[in-house]
Amino acid sequence: VPFGNGYRCVAPLPTGIFRLGPASPTNADGTLIRHVDFTVLSGSDGQILSESTWNFQLWYRDPAHGGEQFNLSDALSATFRP
Repeated sequence: VPFGNGYRCVAPLPTGIFRLGPASPTNADGTLIRHVDFTVLSGSDGQILSESTWNFQLWYRDPAHGGEQFNLSDALSATFRP
């Protein structure tokens, strides 16, 4: 789905979209490292369980490229194992 200067690859699940907050800065080369508590996401919005598959996508500000001034990363799908 077109969104910002890119495409939203992650569609809402029946349970919705979960946001990992607060925002995280990138390092000097633009890499983002995000530590996640796998038992609780964003104020108990959801829980990552064994054998569940989650899809992740990063939203970021992108004023240098004009247009909507934000963009999205490629999506990543992860299945969690015990």
